[in-house]
Amino acid sequence: MSARAQRLQILQDALPRDLLIDTPGDGWPALGRLKLDDVWLPVALFSSLVGLSHRDRDDVERRFQNPVGKPVVIPAGRIPLLVGFWLEDEYELVGAPLVVLADAYEREHKPTRWSAFAQLDALRTARDTGWAQHVSTSGETIRVFRPELLPVACAAQEYSNVSEGDARLAAIHLVHSDVMDDSEPASVRVRRATSVLVRDSRFRGLVIENFGGRCAMCGISLGLVQAAHICPASATDSIDALSNGLALCANHHLAFDRCLIAVEPSSGKLFPSPELRDAMRKSANDRNFAMSTFDFLEKPRRPIDSMMYTLRYEYLASGYSWFVH
Repeated sequence: MSARAQRLQILQDALPRDLLIDTPGDGWPALGRLKLDDVWLPVALFSSLVGLSHRDRDDVERRFQNPVGKPVVIPAGRIPLLVGFWLEDEYELVGAPLVVLADAYEREHKPTRWSAFAQLDALRTARDTGWAQHVSTSGETIRVFRPELLPVACAAQEYSNVSEGDARLAAIHLVHSDVMDDSEPASVRVRRATSVLVRDSRFRGLVIENFGGRCAMCGISLGLVQAAHICPASATDSIDALSNGLALCANHHLAFDRCLIAVEPSSGKLFPSPELRDAMRKSANDRNFAMSTFDFLEKPRRPIDSMMYTLRYEYLASGYSWFVH
């Protein structure tokens, strides 16, 4: 077994129930399966070793490279994971192994030797907190993390709306076990946090796409749109499904959460609450917000389940006592 393939054992040891290496090969790539939210995804792992920068920047960065004469060739139907392992360092205390994930798609079929650079500050942060990331001068996102968080890193790579905050929250479940439920192993907490992250990310992506990336209540886009549950996520009957989601800007999302706006299920007509109508009379700014709101909800590409509104108004009965529906 090659040194590259042996390094992948670090990932397998960290993820015994969530990573299977079917064909280790020489580690460039190793073919396997990674579990995300109970779904096994086919992956291709390209493994290298993180070392010094060797361009007079050892005080601020580290790098890993592709093997000589070996470009990244992504097998059809597989998610590529281009990983460097930070195991030892001439000048830094490494501690537990860390993984650096770079963009395999960006480097596919490049015939020459290339380097992926990680900021030393990011490596130090990940060493202490479990997760760090930064954007390179070329616009590439570099993620550094504990091996147990490979599923989170994979989700962040494949789902563009997984935020750094989402990933850091998953890392907390791993690193800060002293403030968590000691009756559960850290691996169980991380697996659950990862599943929630993946489901939330999938929900956000589907809902925002269903409304064309625009707020359903005012039409704004500019990447400022969020996914809102119609039947709130805290409700027993809530589901993370397209039929239970509205794409809303931050202002309309908060107004919807606070029961300041109601939607008539059959027509999509929007109704302002008495509190919002009163605010409109007193404040020009509040009036501008209300005037930016459509009379009717923007129609999605795929329909909303009207039952989700019924469940919403039952669950938030006190907040919607003003709305007759």
